[in-house]
Amino acid sequence: MADTTKQTGELDHTLRVYSDITQLIASPENPTPIVRVNGINPNKDFEIYLKLEKYNPFGSVKDRIVNEMMKGLEIGGRTVAEPSSGNTGIALACIANALGVPIQIAVPEGIPEEKKIFLRFLGVDLMEADDALCPIFPTEGARGMVTSLIDNPASKDTYVSPNQYENELNVQAHYRTTGPEIWKQTHGKIKYFFAALGTCGTISGVGKYLKEQNPDIKIIAVEPDSKDHRLPGMKRITGLDEDLIPTILDRSVLDDIVTITDDDAYGTAMEIARKDGIMVGPTTGAILHVALNFAKSHSGLAVVISPDDAFKYASFYKDVLDAESKRLKEEAYAMLEANKDSRNFVLLDVRTPEEFADGNIDTAVNLDYSSPTFRDELKNLDKNKTYLLYCESGERSGISTHIMKDLGFGDVHNMRGGIIAWRMRGIGETQATEENLDKVAGKTD
Repeated sequence: MADTTKQTGELDHTLRVYSDITQLIASPENPTPIVRVNGINPNKDFEIYLKLEKYNPFGSVKDRIVNEMMKGLEIGGRTVAEPSSGNTGIALACIANALGVPIQIAVPEGIPEEKKIFLRFLGVDLMEADDALCPIFPTEGARGMVTSLIDNPASKDTYVSPNQYENELNVQAHYRTTGPEIWKQTHGKIKYFFAALGTCGTISGVGKYLKEQNPDIKIIAVEPDSKDHRLPGMKRITGLDEDLIPTILDRSVLDDIVTITDDDAYGTAMEIARKDGIMVGPTTGAILHVALNFAKSHSGLAVVISPDDAFKYASFYKDVLDAESKRLKEEAYAMLEANKDSRNFVLLDVRTPEEFADGNIDTAVNLDYSSPTFRDELKNLDKNKTYLLYCESGERSGISTHIMKDLGFGDVHNMRGGIIAWRMRGIGETQATEENLDKVAGKTD
């Protein structure tokens, strides 16, 4: 195949044909996209754009810094070792594999299992440290493991580390690429930039570049509200002694540091997936939540760095979704208890009449989801009432809930887990009588 570079030596990104995978890493000539947030941002005077770093070849913002640091690293036949919460490790492994360099990564035990699997998939010699995601001291946990390899006289000639926490090339990567991309993509109209604190390279490099273009741009840093958090890659620096803060942090570019809870971070990440169709990791959720709060009282154009996507956090999201499902079930039960005597509340069983007859929740009325007249019968119901729907396990009632909302019903809820979950609570059922078999919700008072 013909050479893919122009005569000037620059890559031709028009055809997108490359001689090696590292040439896909973002640059001002080949930027990662920025996408406007629409569904969850009610303030149209405060436009928020996500810079989607998942479009880097190895899936995260860390591709940029690893590419830069590896170019400046004198490997000399040694094994590259680095602590990581996952993204840096994955990028390092990919580039090291492309270069034929041995790689060893130390990770906190608490990172998502998906990241460990990807690292093993890449052939990484993986070390797991029994520590939190946010250790206070550099000598602790994953960082401590790598430090001991580099400093130990017995192994120091065998290993070399890029040391992302102290390597100025981490900052330079964002100063040379991410910052200029954002400035160009927003036509210089950016007023706010939001990023998380971790190694602090992103916010320092981008912040410096943007401030040089326009000193009035506000640079907002986001950190966890506690060191005991579940936001891989983020670090809480508030309250730390100066010698425990990453040395590459440039405080002069920061206008504010805002804290975030795990619940708000995961909640916002799930909300943008459900309302905008953009699947992001929890760190993006954390940063975006802060930006959305700014949107309530500010105007202008904002860019939120989105470090990666949702896929590497499936197990973490599962935990959150399981808790959400349990909460929604309990809310449904509480709603039923609080409204069982209300004339404006209808408990609607959407199973077949035969299932209903075998046992149902007291006060429920039956409307068969499988009936060809189901949708027409729903149209006869009072849209001013509150409806709680259930079936055997929650699937049919979930679909019925969406149908009712499409028909214009405003206060409709699904009992997740259905009558199976109701039985598991040890609550009895009522056998159907000839009278309530003939009932339909539209005829209830």
